[in-house]
Amino acid sequence: METIMAALVNTINRQGDFIREQNQRIMAQNQRLAAVEESREARVHEDLGLPKEATA
Repeated sequence: METIMAALVNTINRQGDFIREQNQRIMAQNQRLAAVEESREARVHEDLGLPKEATA
């Protein structure tokens, strides 16, 4: 019984680690997307001759 419980705990811990790593990857992707969006907005403002603080 202890072996089964230990196996379950290990499985749960591995799943927790996987979810944590997946969350970190998603957060990093969100940061990259935000940087791309910010860059695009800056380029559009520059192309239109708008000041940087102007927003759509």
